[in-house]
Amino acid sequence: MSKVEKKIAYILYIGCAITGFMITFMTLMYTMGTEDFAFMLTNAALVGLIAALTPIAMVDYLNRRWTRSIEDNLANLLRDLAEAQRTGMTFERALEASADREYGSLTPEMKTVAAQMSWGIPYEKALDSFAERVKTPLTYRVVTLISETARSGGNIQRVMNSIVSHVRELRNMERERRAQIRPYIFITYITVFVFLFTLIMLFKMFFAQMGQMAEAGSLFLAGAVAPTDYRLVFFHMTIVEALLGGLIGGKMSEGSLKSGVKHSVILLIIALLSFNIFV
Repeated sequence: MSKVEKKIAYILYIGCAITGFMITFMTLMYTMGTEDFAFMLTNAALVGLIAALTPIAMVDYLNRRWTRSIEDNLANLLRDLAEAQRTGMTFERALEASADREYGSLTPEMKTVAAQMSWGIPYEKALDSFAERVKTPLTYRVVTLISETARSGGNIQRVMNSIVSHVRELRNMERERRAQIRPYIFITYITVFVFLFTLIMLFKMFFAQMGQMAEAGSLFLAGAVAPTDYRLVFFHMTIVEALLGGLIGGKMSEGSLKSGVKHSVILLIIALLSFNIFV
């Protein structure tokens, strides 16, 4: 993630945390002692949870977009390095020249590498520093191959072309994997929607009717549990389902629970709106 995006993410996190605290505090102040206190307390806690998870989801999304842009442009960088070798340019000079070309999110990183080399830092250490900043398996692999190729000498252009083909093949495989797994995300959303719809219909068609009969003085339903208690239990069940469903969806699609936080936030917002509007 770029420095500007990090600053934006930190500001967003602070703003969301303050907003969530204020909403929770105001809700508790205005609902203390009311019949729906437990339900409104859950609402306030859920708003606070959403406010806390939203910056995490934004940071993870921006970071993944940043690293994906870098990995997508690695093949172009290697291709240009190979072309520079064909013209007789030294490897160090080719790296410095790459900083003046457009590689998306990779360009600022190459400028940093070129600046470090201008300070007298060997290109191997500059490239290792670049790999440490990005921290992806593909970046580590490409940096190792570039360093070993430049150090060994020989027909560098042919080796670079082989690395370009290898990197493009890996990126194509990653795109195919994401395309094949994407339907599982929709299954996660559908599962939560079906669960939510079932609970809402069960409450409105059964438990709400029982509450009305109890209020009308039915002896059979005397002492029955109030519908508001069922609503609270169903609300808690939906929150757990939305939170865990989003995390599992992220784990299946991108191999990380952190990447599922954005799905959890979306599902939690849907659960919050559904229970406050339809129940």
